[in-house]
Amino acid sequence: MSKYTASGETPIRYECTKRKCKWQGTDVEKYVSEIEGTSMQELVCPKCSNNEFYGLREGLRFTHIETGNTGVFVKHYKPSGKPYTMQIKLDDGRIFFAPKSEFKQSNSNK
Repeated sequence: MSKYTASGETPIRYECTKRKCKWQGTDVEKYVSEIEGTSMQELVCPKCSNNEFYGLREGLRFTHIETGNTGVFVKHYKPSGKPYTMQIKLDDGRIFFAPKSEFKQSNSNK
């Protein structure tokens, strides 16, 4: 399943479309910007001022078995010579890294 919403789905969060930015957040976290030459406003990325976003589905939730830290899956990767590592964004906003084998999928929805 893709992390991006399909046509007609309501996004939970958004991701900036600029490849070098990739900011993620909600409508509330976006900045309001005046459109030049009009009295209209638009929501823009707070990091790069881009006004185009991808819609994101609610991410898969995981719990770190040893510490009990719970959060939303961000990505996984394989560092050279090391086991697969998962990155999750904890409920308090911190980023947590650990080997993939130390996580279990969580059923709780925050």
